[in-house]
Amino acid sequence: MEKIAISSTKGGVGKSSITVLLAKYLQSKGLKVGIVDADIYGPNILRLLDFEHKQHELILKKNNLFEPVVIDDIALSSMSFVINQDQAAAWRGPMLSSAIKQITTKVEWGNLDFLLIDMPPGTGDAYLTIFDDIKIKKSLLIAVDDELSIDDLKKTDNLFNKLNVNQIGIIENLSENFHKAKKDFNKQGIEVEGIKLNIEKMMSNKNKSVQVLTKGVEFLFKKNKVTYFKGKGVFFSKNDIVVYEKDNKRIKEEI
Repeated sequence: MEKIAISSTKGGVGKSSITVLLAKYLQSKGLKVGIVDADIYGPNILRLLDFEHKQHELILKKNNLFEPVVIDDIALSSMSFVINQDQAAAWRGPMLSSAIKQITTKVEWGNLDFLLIDMPPGTGDAYLTIFDDIKIKKSLLIAVDDELSIDDLKKTDNLFNKLNVNQIGIIENLSENFHKAKKDFNKQGIEVEGIKLNIEKMMSNKNKSVQVLTKGVEFLFKKNKVTYFKGKGVFFSKNDIVVYEKDNKRIKEEI
């Protein structure tokens, strides 16, 4: 079972929504997927999966393991099953660790291909506890397009290196800005007309952000004397990765 943490440096960037969308995508490829909603500050996965807002709870089986709730064939374990959805969880230390284990290691997940963990925002005590208890080795970062967010991403990437966590990618979520301009600004007395998407400008801005982030990763590689190969990586087989340059020339094959 592949465990992937879906992380963000700030709240409200679409982390939970992307977690659900990624689960749905993996499911469409015939893979079995589970989600851990470990965001103790605002567990929202249940609301995103179950629009009927039914009552759900983890069922304790005879083997002292909990059975996850299954919604649309996605196995779910959530902090919302442990705490009141309308209350904030002010937990630390043993109490926090116990709650995290209840929704992760004490759940009978069965034969899953992927387990996605919707992390709490930031890098605080809860964050480190979850990484340590679940033994996560891969993470996907979600961010929005602003300088402060990019700076925080670099700090988070440094933390992942210290925790020996492989950063598999970064998603820059721009949908929030479009939604605010189209739906929310008017409520606040900000009238904006003619809102539309300019895909060319959007992609250009995305490319600039990717360039900044990748240069930061390259700097860390050089600083830690890591050999890396720049090009297009393709899974040739289960254990083989082939890297191609721009002209499709094979430059390296790793096992």
